[in-house]
Amino acid sequence: LTNCLLWGDSPDEIFSVSFLIPTVSFSNVQGGIAGFVDGGGNIDADPLFIDADGPDNIPGTNDDDLHLSPGSRRIDSVDNTTPGLAGITTDLNGNPRFIDDPGVLDTGNGIAPIVDMGAYERQAVCLADITGNGIVNVSDLLDLLLEWGPCGTPCPPDLNFDGNVNVTDLLAMLAAWGPCSETFDFGCGTLIQGVECVLFDSDIFGLFLLEDNGPFGIGQRVHVRGIPVFGCFTICLQGNGCIAQNTIESCF
Repeated sequence: LTNCLLWGDSPDEIFSVSFLIPTVSFSNVQGGIAGFVDGGGNIDADPLFIDADGPDNIPGTNDDDLHLSPGSRRIDSVDNTTPGLAGITTDLNGNPRFIDDPGVLDTGNGIAPIVDMGAYERQAVCLADITGNGIVNVSDLLDLLLEWGPCGTPCPPDLNFDGNVNVTDLLAMLAAWGPCSETFDFGCGTLIQGVECVLFDSDIFGLFLLEDNGPFGIGQRVHVRGIPVFGCFTICLQGNGCIAQNTIESCF
């Protein structure tokens, strides 16, 4: 078994009916793979589906949303050298299959971009694209409205990471409406002093470490665009993530 996502089944995710012992590699198996041969690259972690049982709360029906949420460890995680991927260019939605998410560390094998585990490839990095289909539209808006109010973790509609889905998140989604672009507009904010670093405190989206703050210094108001990178290692270990390949200008 290679590049398999086995989650939410009972009584077992894998069951062998013979004396043969399967080798499992680059797969996400709920409960682990005890009793089977570990071929490497395996994990036992919540895949972070958008909505595994859909609005009707019944798994296995047509309204289930098995796209991966931002930050899922199943993004960029499979073995690209697996023969079964030969000739494959699209996912179940018909979207490109080989897409890199710069906000996630590649844990798979092969030449990048590494494919995501599961039927759907997460498309261009786009905070407001909750469904992961490469476009911000009514489906994302409905998901945001369903989570309105305080929310836990993960909470994809909480676009500014303040623990609440509210008008600020709604305005951010409307600003990103339409096809996604890898470059995201973080709007205006203030440069502040972090621990051994300069941080960008966006008025809407939270706190980020910039790749380059250029000629601007602490206390200045700036407008930033760039690629959001979450779970990144920062020299100051502060904020929600980093902004890669950023452009920065005065905010008037």
